[in-house]
Parts: sequence; C-alpha cells; structure tokens
Amino acid sequence: MIKQSVLRENGTVTLLIEQSSGQTVARDYWIRAAVVWPMHTRDGMTGGLLVGLWDIQKERLLIDYERKFVAVDHVISGGKLIHRGISDDMQLLWSRYRTRRVYYSGDESEHDRYRIMVARSKQIDPKPSFVRVTLDIDAVKRWTEMDRFKIQKGTMLYNELGQYVANEGTEATPLILALATLIAGAEEYPYRAVTS
Repeated sequence: MIKQSVLRENGTVTLLIEQSSGQTVARDYWIRAAVVWPMHTRDGMTGGLLVGLWDIQKERLLIDYERKFVAVDHVISGGKLIHRGISDDMQLLWSRYRTRRVYYSGDESEHDRYRIMVARSKQIDPKPSFVRVTLDIDAVKRWTEMDRFKIQKGTMLYNELGQYVANEGTEATPLILALATLIAGAEEYPYRAVTS
C-alpha cells in the first residue's frame, strides 16, 4: 500500500510503500499511465486505463493500477450512479502517483474527442498531459517473454493477459491495448537518469 509519494526534481517519484510485514520501504520509480478510449468489445463500449511504475533499480515495469471505463465523467441518471467515469482516476494520477503523463495511441480524431471531454471536465485538476506513441501489440508478447513487467495475480489485466496468450494474441481487450501503449511509451520515452 502506498503511504506517501514524493516528486523529485529529476521527474522520478519516491514512493513510501507499506509492506504486508508492516515495514515501510522507499523506492524510486518513473511513473506513467496509458489510456485506451472506449471501443466496441463483446461487453459493449469499454476503455482501459493503466498506471505503470518503472522500477529504476530493477529496470522492470510494475502495473500498479488498472481500470475499465465507459466515460470521462460519471454517468448519473435519476440521482443514481450508472457508470463511474475516469475523472477520479485522472485525479489519482496526480494525488497518488505524482504524474500527469498519459500515453495514448490509435485514432487521432477519437482521441481529440475524449481529450476535449477531459479538458472540459470540472472534476479533473490538474489536467493530464497526453503523449502519442506508436502502438506495437507484439511488444506485449516480447515483454512477457523477457519478463520485463509484473502484474499482480488475480487482477483483470492478469486474467486478460492469460486469455490473450492462450488465444495467441487474436483478441486484444482495452486493458491489453493499454498495456501495449504503456510498453510503447516505455520504449519510445525510456527513463534516463538525470545527472547534475
């Protein structure tokens, strides 16, 4: 569990993490997020958001947060919450992870439509900074084989990745596409140590 996050001048974030033993450990990470805007899936319109922590010491990507969504702001009807939007998650990027950088890929006009919704949302402050990357879905397989990322067992992404590998990569869900986008961001904009 993350107890505290501290943004460093070099852009890294020191996270104070409480382990199951009760001990608190401080580690430095290069933190980024990836978004795939809602798309047609067999479950309806669904998007995916992931937060990845690049472990500077181990040079490995840890997937710390995942979320499926259908809208930017919450969808409320008759005073009842119908769908939870990602506005709270976008706030979490800054409040918990001290990052505003979000990678995206795909259709530019579709991204612009959602980017405008994010810009107009009164629930999101500070606004994220979107960075376009070139999607390479095969990178998921390469990084899996090289053991370059870690996903917590039992999560939606862990289960979907198992199905994706079993189906030989024939059906990429929004979370799998978000993982590929996060990997693309790590490859195109890798962590580089800043020296003074």
